[in-house]
Amino acid sequence: TFLACSGSVVGMWQPLRIDHHGWQLAFLAWNVAALTDPKPLRAGILLGAATALSLIIGLEMLLYLAAAGAIVVLMWVRDGDPRRLFAYGVTLAGGCAFGYLVFASEANRLAMCDALSPVWLSAMVVAGAIAMLLAWASPRTWQLRLGAAAAGGVAIAGAFALTWPHCLGRLEQAPPELDRLWL
Repeated sequence: TFLACSGSVVGMWQPLRIDHHGWQLAFLAWNVAALTDPKPLRAGILLGAATALSLIIGLEMLLYLAAAGAIVVLMWVRDGDPRRLFAYGVTLAGGCAFGYLVFASEANRLAMCDALSPVWLSAMVVAGAIAMLLAWASPRTWQLRLGAAAAGGVAIAGAFALTWPHCLGRLEQAPPELDRLWL
């Protein structure tokens, strides 16, 4: 119900609305299913693949996808089972890299902030690598896992801010007139 009732999602269910958002919502539903899957390896693969496929289509669901990634990390902090987190990291990084190589347009080979470009590809590959590293290291106590996860999150955010500072605002990077009149 969280997904179906979310303000940014409700408009996507309008009759006769057929566009790429439907696929993104389907992949987001797969994310929710993966979070409840009792088989950790399958869950991680499904979550990473659904996240990568959604990002290949567009970034509109980025906040929800990031929340699902954070939930996987917190499940690892709580349980200490590295399988879901490792599978998620591998599939997220590999899926985004594959999607970028196969589907990115010439325009998206530039540092665009609103599509799967080198900006978000690098962020997803780094996030996947950190997820794999956390799962591999898997500290013994939940306190150490939480500290490691927090350090990983800071590393991802810091690397993004230092590498792509022009993407810290609105992703569309629209001129002020367009923003005021349309967005």
